[in-house]
Amino acid sequence: MMKQAGLAAGLMVLLAAGMVVAQEDVDYQNPQTWRQEVRNEIRSQKERLQELRDKQRMELKAKIAQIRDARIKLLVEKIGERMCTVNTNRTESMKKQLETFARILDKAEARAKTAETAVARKAIEDALTAVESQSARPCNITLTGTESAVLRADTRNSMAMLENQLKGVKEQVRQARRAVTQAIISVAKVMGEYE
Repeated sequence: MMKQAGLAAGLMVLLAAGMVVAQEDVDYQNPQTWRQEVRNEIRSQKERLQELRDKQRMELKAKIAQIRDARIKLLVEKIGERMCTVNTNRTESMKKQLETFARILDKAEARAKTAETAVARKAIEDALTAVESQSARPCNITLTGTESAVLRADTRNSMAMLENQLKGVKEQVRQARRAVTQAIISVAKVMGEYE
């Protein structure tokens, strides 16, 4: 289950890179025209993402194999897996929030288009790009040595780096939410429903 969630999150990063060019050519108002293209792209991106994740796991396992203490090996592996799980769960959650924001913005744009709706759309796209790139980042521990003190410092640094990356992405999601709120208010003002 988690493997599929990680694939989906990472896939969106790779998909975003390919879809940036295609956005100009595709009529997104008519889902039938682009749905099959997206499905095919998702299949190919899943394969590439799976290869990338396998490569990252193999590199980490090679580094962990150099550690002599079996208990410490197990701990480092569990911490690395947990970091990947946290990254996947958080990015999936943020992605769902952005999808909700996009649906809300679509409803607001259906009533009236304003400059704020365009700003909100751009904020959602920027945040989605950040979430997708975060989900594709390697979330493994960067090991520089095999001694206990070095491993402790490496795991702390890796966890702190992941936490800071997630905080930065979360802030972009918050900015998108604020932009959508302002867009809704501007549409309500145009419609005469907001004082």
